[in-house]
Amino acid sequence: TGANARDPNLGNNTASGTLIPVVAPDLTIGISGVPTESLPGSTVSGTVTCTNSAVVGSGSADSVTCTVASPTPGVVVTVGVCTPPAGTSLVPGASMSCGFTYRQPNSGAVTLVGTTTTTTPESNPNNNTTTVSVGTTATTGLASGVVYSSLLRAPVAGATVTLQGPPGFDPARHLLGGAAAVTQVTQTGGAAVPGGYSFTLLNAGLSGGAPAGTYTIVLQAPAGFRAPATQGGVIPACPTLTVPGAAGNAVPVQPQTGAPASGVSGGVCSTQGQTGTQYYLSFTISATSGNVTNNHIPLDPLLAAPIFVEKQAGAGEAELGQVVPYTIRVRSPGGINTDVTLTDRMPRGFIYVPGSLTVDGQRQADPAGAPGPVLSIPLGSFSGDRTVTYRLRVGVGAAEGDGVNRARAASAGGAQSNEAIARVRVKRGVFTTDACVVGKVFVDCNGNSIQDREEVGIPGVKLLFTDGTYVVSDSEGKYSYCGLPPRTHGLKVDPLTLPRGAYLTTSSNRNALDPNSLFIDLKAGELHRADFIEGTCSQDVMNQVKARRSQGEPGAASREGKSDGNLRFRSRDPAVEGTQPVPAQREPQPRREGGQQ
Repeated sequence: TGANARDPNLGNNTASGTLIPVVAPDLTIGISGVPTESLPGSTVSGTVTCTNSAVVGSGSADSVTCTVASPTPGVVVTVGVCTPPAGTSLVPGASMSCGFTYRQPNSGAVTLVGTTTTTTPESNPNNNTTTVSVGTTATTGLASGVVYSSLLRAPVAGATVTLQGPPGFDPARHLLGGAAAVTQVTQTGGAAVPGGYSFTLLNAGLSGGAPAGTYTIVLQAPAGFRAPATQGGVIPACPTLTVPGAAGNAVPVQPQTGAPASGVSGGVCSTQGQTGTQYYLSFTISATSGNVTNNHIPLDPLLAAPIFVEKQAGAGEAELGQVVPYTIRVRSPGGINTDVTLTDRMPRGFIYVPGSLTVDGQRQADPAGAPGPVLSIPLGSFSGDRTVTYRLRVGVGAAEGDGVNRARAASAGGAQSNEAIARVRVKRGVFTTDACVVGKVFVDCNGNSIQDREEVGIPGVKLLFTDGTYVVSDSEGKYSYCGLPPRTHGLKVDPLTLPRGAYLTTSSNRNALDPNSLFIDLKAGELHRADFIEGTCSQDVMNQVKARRSQGEPGAASREGKSDGNLRFRSRDPAVEGTQPVPAQREPQPRREGGQQ
């Protein structure tokens, strides 16, 4: 205002207030999640966290970075994506976290240095770094190698290798892999070393680590093997080895990483890796002991005793739906066979009857593979005999198979038995397609090709089918045979079994240009008639027929080559021999073709 002007309101010419100072941000950093020590070669992971630790109301930290690195030679730290991302502003109390990984070296400690930065001036920049150290666990390879066959020199699967330690040994804390690694079972497939085992102690002989002292390997052989080995030129286990060398150095027992080659025998108890079969089962270690390698342990294969199998079916023939019992005898006369398994291959269409299996009279659970077609029956380890029984039902389709049941036995030691078989002929029963042939051999005196009341049948005549089966006519000259497949068959009379002087005439045009023969055309399920006619009707023939009839019934159907004595007939009746005149032989009359009745 002008010099002479007056302020009309002097009351508002002054003011007052409180000044609040603005506090700068303060970043702090920490590393978490890492162990105090780690195994050589292991991957170590952790988290680095950066926090704006200023009080609420302070300023934000802008463009924050949060990272971790290592000055340890050869160690490379990989930092992942941070949350929130690097370059973000952090208000008071907010944090940024970043995961990281690295690989632990074989020895020495790893130093990890965490660092955080911001473009905003801080109240205390001296807490923007942090340092942690991760030590490398000292390991001692107590023993490693493979378990192998002393004869075949091949890795053995299924061997159980267990480590026992001195007082204070705790596998959970002192063994690489923990308690789960104290007992190992060798394998020969997959990613595992064939037949391999390995025990590694942690911080052996050091404070808090595996105690120094004597460790022992206990070996349990799988089925088919035994320990200790004495075959194949291998030597017994060497005495306890006091493991020499510097920590981390290899102490080889044998030079090669696998089993000794075939032909290698003997050996010297040494840790210089000399060629041989030497091995150890106990070790004394200290903090300075080296890693025992190539300690290959042999097992002797059991030389299996021979196995023999016999098999019987309870019936030679069976119809559809019928149950057939089977008996199998497994013999091991030469000694014990371990883990014997009987493999039974059932015929086509046969079905195992549940609950029917017994071994030595004791009821057993249904075998693997039931109801078929292949049954696997465990018999365990035994010497002597085992008797197996079970039942099979003849099912649909069995008639199309061969009816042969096949059985073999094998042991875990490699013994293989013979193949035993039992055959059952399957009949279709009411569903059969087989045919029957019936007929007569008779004397036709009036030439009408029909057997009249006064015309008699001729007993004891052999009739042969083309498959070798034969039948013999009974006391009335009749015969029958069933079970013939539906096709054309040949049937022929054996002329030597006719009465002397007998002469057959044709009864059908289906013959082989010989009245002693017939072609029989069978259809499925047919009952077919086929007669043979003697046409002379001479007194001599009649006398022989009478003599045969007086001797009773001949035998039933049989196969060629079996003699049953039923054809030994005398040609004339002794009572009439030489007392009755023999009339002149009547010439046979022409017969009409197709006269089969």
